[in-house]
Amino acid sequence: MAGNATADAAKQIAGWNEILDSFQQALDREGVSNQQLSKFSDEAIEISRQAASLINTLTPRVEEIRKQIDQLGPAPKEGEPPEADAVAAKRTTLQEALAVVDGPLREARLIMVRTDQINGAALTKRRDRFLRQLFEQTTSILDPDFWRDAVAGMPTSLHSLDLLVRDSTTVMVKNMKDRPGDTLALLVQIFAGLALVWYLRRFIRRHLGVLPAPSEEGGQIAATAGQLASHHLSDFLRNGILPALLLIFLARMLSDSGLVADRFDRFGRNVWVTLAVVFIGFSLLRVFLRPVNPHIRIAEISDETAQSVFSITTLGLMVAGVIHVLNVAAILLLAPFEISLMLSALFALVTIAATTWSLIAVERDQTDQKREKSDSLLLRWSNVRSLLWVAVIAGTGGLLFGYIGLAEFTAYQIIMALAVIAVIWLTMNWIDDVRQALMSPQNATTPAEHKLLRLSKSGRQVAIVGFGLLRLVIFAGAIVALLIPWGVRTADWLVLLNRAFFGFEVGDLTISVSSILLAIVLFITGAVVTRAIQHWVATQFLPTTKLDTGLRNSITTVLGYVGFVLAVVLAVSATGLDLSSIAIVVGALSVGIGLGLQGIVNNFVSGLILLAERPIKVGDWVITSSGEGMVRRISVRSTEIETFNQATVVVPNSTLISETVTNWTHRSKLGRSIISVGVSYSSDPEQVREILLKCAEEHPLVLKYPEPMVFFMDFGSDALIFDLRFWVSDILNGFGAKSDLRFAILAALREANIEIPFPQRDLHIRSGLEALHSSARTKPAKSSARKASRISRRAVEDGSE
Repeated sequence: MAGNATADAAKQIAGWNEILDSFQQALDREGVSNQQLSKFSDEAIEISRQAASLINTLTPRVEEIRKQIDQLGPAPKEGEPPEADAVAAKRTTLQEALAVVDGPLREARLIMVRTDQINGAALTKRRDRFLRQLFEQTTSILDPDFWRDAVAGMPTSLHSLDLLVRDSTTVMVKNMKDRPGDTLALLVQIFAGLALVWYLRRFIRRHLGVLPAPSEEGGQIAATAGQLASHHLSDFLRNGILPALLLIFLARMLSDSGLVADRFDRFGRNVWVTLAVVFIGFSLLRVFLRPVNPHIRIAEISDETAQSVFSITTLGLMVAGVIHVLNVAAILLLAPFEISLMLSALFALVTIAATTWSLIAVERDQTDQKREKSDSLLLRWSNVRSLLWVAVIAGTGGLLFGYIGLAEFTAYQIIMALAVIAVIWLTMNWIDDVRQALMSPQNATTPAEHKLLRLSKSGRQVAIVGFGLLRLVIFAGAIVALLIPWGVRTADWLVLLNRAFFGFEVGDLTISVSSILLAIVLFITGAVVTRAIQHWVATQFLPTTKLDTGLRNSITTVLGYVGFVLAVVLAVSATGLDLSSIAIVVGALSVGIGLGLQGIVNNFVSGLILLAERPIKVGDWVITSSGEGMVRRISVRSTEIETFNQATVVVPNSTLISETVTNWTHRSKLGRSIISVGVSYSSDPEQVREILLKCAEEHPLVLKYPEPMVFFMDFGSDALIFDLRFWVSDILNGFGAKSDLRFAILAALREANIEIPFPQRDLHIRSGLEALHSSARTKPAKSSARKASRISRRAVEDGSE
């Protein structure tokens, strides 16, 4: 089976080489048309895709055989003892199998290189030809002979076009009569397309483009920015994109039905596509200029200027579309070159004239009106205006100096660039409004935004990321659209994306975006599965066991670490990286990583020790140098302690291992509390003891065993000091029990007329007071405070004697 597959691969590679050889010979010759170059590129792309598939098939087999050879070890060198016959025979068999499979693999990789070279050569030829046509000097439009020669050939060309349309119509009618089944299928497809467009128009209007009713005063629409953005985008989609898609769909259906004559098919498809472009352009002009409804106009211009610019640009767009269709017909009918050149010049002239007139009108209006620039514009009009003036000058110069190809290209770029910029503005404005609504729900105004707000918080975050990716896609599509007139085909972009997605080589390293995305998906899947298992274990399985809360948390945390490591290993394996190579690199960097991340590693290891030895666990009441509180979470790097003031203290795990930690609930929650009580010296100590014990015995939280005790602690300076010591089953209830007992003890002592004295001092002076007063009278009034203090001390000393 393996031999047959290898032989088939060799035949396939030989066929590819023959095709690529013919392409290379054709590229070396002159006179290859653009259609042939495009065909060469398309077929080379297909061969490259098949070769990539063959490489993906053969590579695992080659790696498998090489691993088996590596397991046998190196072959013995000259002078060394020979290896066993069985091992030698196995080595020979594996090497032969490797040669059979590795040969086609190398040739397939060579095919990939050749297809890249042919694609590059075809692209270079197209680009060089495009530049030659662009800068080829013909005749200026100021030359009268240019117009005279073109007009002289017009009657014949128009007659040929008339014959083409009549003959094609006759053939189409005949085919429809002869093939009623195909005709019926075509009509059903057309009606289905019309029904789908009608439904989508209603759906978009209902969910995206609803504006509030105009106010009674002045008839203006009091719409928010979000409602206006949605309405503008809805209007463009309903009146521009959907009709254009319908026209392209009809063109494709007519072409695929076989009812249209082959000669007329290309002309008809160009007519449909041109109509689609006109619909899109007309819709964009209507959305931005709003000649009928100025209250929601995007362009900051007056009503008169908006109406005139709309009329001129619409007329120019329609005339340019007609000229483009006639130019396609002239090329199709092999009309004289002068006619095609005249039509190209007219197309450029109409487009440049309409653009110039519009720019001048807008400039004059903004100068007269002195309108303020709108802050909502994502693309500044000043930049767009400058680019348009550059294009107008380039196109005008091409027409005047005989570079009609350059002028026509510039006209196409003006139309394409304005359409792309307008579409980007509409979509980006709407995306920014929806994103703002997701971040600030009070700003939601449209039905679509309200539906998005029904998502969960994580769902909104995913939606915001999705809108960000949509912005990138829109910008990428805009770049592709702008580069199409430059000769860059969509297929060329697809080749680049295919190579970037399925793998490209940088030296000996193969980078594959698809493998990276697969690794990310696997890692996210592993993380989600780990979280789900953690949640099930923590909420359903562990509560049925007799394990304490701390041990449950340790099991759940360790389970999360294991799942995370497995997810990382699975993701790395999906990328195709050699784990042994990664281990070598990690080993080489271990010293530097150890020095730079010593603290983090220390905390991580300390966290594992905390989970294993469990000197503290979740729910414990601990006292550390950083504070006192309840352990809420033990993570990889630190432990969170919630104080009794509801503040969170984050303590590094290494601190809990290296420093002294008081754990009130390490082995059990049983705890002892002490209440100190001071009574007057006139109190009966036995009576006080009985009162304290009675209060403790009557409290429901105080345990009967160990029983509460009262100790006569000291003869205080103001009172007799007693300690009431009792136990509670949960030390966390100690605060409440102590508070309740203090209330009860105070009430019981007052009821027994036992006084709780407060600190007091009595001062007795036996003699020396008269000397103090007489000394104070004999001294002058201006004696210093220091002398008075000295006399007072002497009087006290005399009194003590």
